[in-house]
Amino acid sequence: MDIGIIGGGSIGLLYSSYLAETNNVTIYTRTDRQADGLNKNGITLISNDSSKVVKVKACVLEPKGTQHDLLIVAVKQYHLTDVLEKVKDAVCSPSILFLQNGMSHLNLLPSLSYKNVLIGIVEHGAMRMSESQVVHTGIGTTKISTFVGNGDDIYSIFDTAALPAFTYTIEKNLQDSMNEKLIINSCINPLSSLYRVENGELLSNEFFFCSMKMLFKEIISVIPIIDETRLWNQVINVCTNTANNRSSMLRDIEEGRPTEINSILGYILDQANSKGQTLNICSFVYEAIKGMEKRR
Repeated sequence: MDIGIIGGGSIGLLYSSYLAETNNVTIYTRTDRQADGLNKNGITLISNDSSKVVKVKACVLEPKGTQHDLLIVAVKQYHLTDVLEKVKDAVCSPSILFLQNGMSHLNLLPSLSYKNVLIGIVEHGAMRMSESQVVHTGIGTTKISTFVGNGDDIYSIFDTAALPAFTYTIEKNLQDSMNEKLIINSCINPLSSLYRVENGELLSNEFFFCSMKMLFKEIISVIPIIDETRLWNQVINVCTNTANNRSSMLRDIEEGRPTEINSILGYILDQANSKGQTLNICSFVYEAIKGMEKRR
């Protein structure tokens, strides 16, 4: 299958490196420099103390009319509007898969004209070490839900037999899957950023663990879930599987970039306001992260 992946960050590089083993992959980067480096050197994927180089094609996103069987969007939430505008002239594809944190991008999807629109929930840990090197810091899975159409023609790209460290599951209920993803991200990313710790320390430090549980309890008072115990165990599992990972939000803070706090805790606070509820812990964490953003 021919796949286009937009985004040269940690998730874009991770997905490109695995999917290029069994598909033709083109990665669209923000700069010519990164594209030139990837074309010359490929992607170096580091996992379990071993490394390998995977060859991909790379270029910047510009008007071309290139055709792909599937387009995967792996940019930050706040870049989506600009990227989707460029995609109209740059690439053609019947199917598009979004790999964003948060929920804000769901408002953009009904206006899209793709035959198949899918949402991906990423449970892998990844860290970009350079413009062409990525570390798979935590092996998880990709949960895929259908927003428009169906994904029957798409699932084959995640060939579990060929890619045992890169599995997927199909989620039938989009809203439940997105709610769970939102809650997991809201518990881990902001607190790891506020405390400036790797994800595993949210479990090993009893005080951090307690604050994460309190945040979780407050969030689920607003966001509907099916099984509290199962979801809390998922939060713990994600922290465990990505124990050595510095969350994407923490890396954004450290590198002076905007974070996705608006589409994660900001979305939850909006939901609370619409229901006349006050979330004191969520508000504190949200304001703390916004303050850290401003300080940069």
